[in-house]
Amino acid sequence: NMRIYQGFSMGLFLQGGGVQAVYPMGCKPCTPRGASRVPYGVQAVYPMGSRPSTLRGRDHCTPPCENQPAVRGLYSSAAVYLQIRSKDKRQNLDTNPIQNPMKIALAGATGLVGKVMLQVLEESATPCSELIPVASERSVGKTIRFRGEDISVVSPSTALSMNPSLALFSMGSEASKVWAPRFAERACFVIDNSSAWRQDDTKKLIIPEINAHILSSKDTIIANPNCSTIQMLMALYPLHQAFGIQRVVVSTYQSVTGSGAKAVAQLEGERAHREVSKAYPHPIHNNLIPHCGAFLPNGYTTEEMKLSAETVKILDDDAIQVSATAVRVPVTGGHSESIHVSLQKDFDLREVQSILRHTRGLSLEDVPAENRYPTPQSAQGRNEVFIGRLRRDFTQAKTLNLWVVSDNLRKGAATNAVQIAHHLIQKGLIAS
Repeated sequence: NMRIYQGFSMGLFLQGGGVQAVYPMGCKPCTPRGASRVPYGVQAVYPMGSRPSTLRGRDHCTPPCENQPAVRGLYSSAAVYLQIRSKDKRQNLDTNPIQNPMKIALAGATGLVGKVMLQVLEESATPCSELIPVASERSVGKTIRFRGEDISVVSPSTALSMNPSLALFSMGSEASKVWAPRFAERACFVIDNSSAWRQDDTKKLIIPEINAHILSSKDTIIANPNCSTIQMLMALYPLHQAFGIQRVVVSTYQSVTGSGAKAVAQLEGERAHREVSKAYPHPIHNNLIPHCGAFLPNGYTTEEMKLSAETVKILDDDAIQVSATAVRVPVTGGHSESIHVSLQKDFDLREVQSILRHTRGLSLEDVPAENRYPTPQSAQGRNEVFIGRLRRDFTQAKTLNLWVVSDNLRKGAATNAVQIAHHLIQKGLIAS
């Protein structure tokens, strides 16, 4: 079953960490001798001088790219699939070339999430013939840099007249309610990062690894879930498939970047003992604030209730119960979550570890004896969701505790949105 490429040397695409598994086409990955585990993520073997191209379903490579990672190994004669554990921040992004470049509008290009979206678009293979950076009137005329070019920021109305095929929105819910429908009316697919459409019954709420298959050509406005929901469900969905989830109790420890630039400025100002405008009702430096979003009559906050409502919608299962406590913490690297999950079926902890280790988009870092577990600092700038501190709850049957960390600006926002765009393109739902 091994596919053979004769007549030229082969390059090994390594982004760090080394080869962990080699296996024939169509076969399930196996752990090679001496490897302690099989991580996720088939990358590629490709001809020397070519840009990496994942071989599953493809028989071609593309011309070299100036941003091509260094080749760190040579093989000859036979091309095989390779599983590689990568420390490159582009892990969990499709970097294979996609044809048919298109106009892409980026609404909110000057904000925290917008700037990260620019980075993710540059790192990925998103086929962009023209980027249209969009922001509010006060930012019109500013320039942003994308793929080596300085591009002027325009207003939403100007961007609309330029007829983009795709619009990535991160301008806030009020602006999205006004402009997303107008872009959609022009046959432009809108992927919105605000809360405007998440609980709209006519709009899909998408985490690509979980439910992108439900998208159709009629879904011209697509909602990006809340950042905390994305990382929680990335960790829990494979367990739900294997064992069934009954109830989740989650405490989130959320980065100030989730509140925007004003919150980051407050933290930095307080650290430097400067007077700054306040994003929070209390100091955030050297402090924790159990208050994310607005308080509701039931005593929970809007951020806490999002975790419950969005879980039910994404998993399409209203029997799952989620109770959350959301806490703002003085970090900028990402969100962390302490999750207590009750399952319908009993489990073996080694099976849980294996499931999570082999799930695309997850990285299991769980070696307590070596002080290896995820932290916001180590997750910053990465696209994966990191999991550690796995342990069976000794006080209750069929219950698991775990610690989940992710960069909220990447997988919690920008990366997830770009992944949705790639799915639309690859499935032929959106054309240039």
